[in-house]
Amino acid sequence: GLLRLSVTENPAASNKFQPGLAWKAFVNGKPSENVSALYTLAGQGTNYNFFANELSNYVSTDANELGSTILFSAVSTKPTLVIMNDMAEVTQAGATVATPKAPTQIYFVPRPEVKTKFATTPHDFRHDLATLGAGSKLYDVYATSMEIKTSIFPSINTQYAKDRRASAKKIGELELTSPLIVSAFGDNGVFFKHQRSEDK
Repeated sequence: GLLRLSVTENPAASNKFQPGLAWKAFVNGKPSENVSALYTLAGQGTNYNFFANELSNYVSTDANELGSTILFSAVSTKPTLVIMNDMAEVTQAGATVATPKAPTQIYFVPRPEVKTKFATTPHDFRHDLATLGAGSKLYDVYATSMEIKTSIFPSINTQYAKDRRASAKKIGELELTSPLIVSAFGDNGVFFKHQRSEDK
C-alpha cells in the first residue's frame, strides 16, 4: 500500500498543527481502496508531534471547527465521516468478499515507540518522518462496528465517542516497508478517493 502523512494546513500560517493520514490499499486488477483519518478538524494546537494523538476516519464536530465543516459540507452530507464499505467488499487479490463486514469507525493509535519520539515545539515535522525507516511500526489499528450516534449536546457526543472507542478491537498494525520521503508528487499527484456516507 501507499501511506501519506501530512497536515491539512501550513501550521506556520494557521498557527495550528493538524495531522492526518491517507492510506491507499492496492487491489490486483481493480481500483485501489482508500481511507483517510484525522485527529480533529481543528488539529492539536501548537503541538508539532505528529504522533501525539490517535487519528480516525470519523471526527466529532466542535464549535471551533464550524468553518471547516461548512466547507466540507459542499461535497458530503456527513463531512466528518469517511466510510469503509468499499474496502471491506474486496480482498487484496481482487476477489469479492461474500459477506463483508465494514467497521463504522477505525482508529490509528500511535505506537509507544513513536508517540514520544519527537518534539512538541514548532519545527519541520517532515524531518521527523524522514527518520522512520522500513520496519518502523507507526500505528496499532483498532476498529468498531458500533453505530455512530450524534447529539446536539456536546457532552452526549463525547460519551458516544468514548463508548465507541471502548468497544474497538485491535485488527492490525501499520508498519513501513520502505522509508518515508518528502514528495511534492505525494501532495499534488496522488489521489486518495474518499467514500462518502451517501455513496454506500
